[in-house]
Amino acid sequence: MFLHVTDRPRPSGLLIGFGFAAAAVACLVAAALVPAGEPGARLVLVAVLVGGYAAAAADVPAALCTGLFAWLFVTGFLVNHAGHLVFSGVADLARLGVLVAAAAAGWVFGVLRAH
Repeated sequence: MFLHVTDRPRPSGLLIGFGFAAAAVACLVAAALVPAGEPGARLVLVAVLVGGYAAAAADVPAALCTGLFAWLFVTGFLVNHAGHLVFSGVADLARLGVLVAAAAAGWVFGVLRAH
């Protein structure tokens, strides 16, 4: 485990930066492994990877920012395919909910695992 929960202050800024990279890599992996015609499967894969990072980081700001970054990447590159952030309402909010929930669940798992 490369990160663990301690009583020392967490380097949230650094973990948020790593979360940005993790979200980008998660979307690259989803684009490479899952066909474009299966957006639900792509979203699930990204959510699992985001949750995994959030569990490893065990930091609330990093987890939530990673979920938000992943939502932006999913919306811009996996859904709209051209890098344009075009919001379509309920579907985008549902994806945001899934990714933030996955990040929060990963964080809870990471904190519980460390104690």
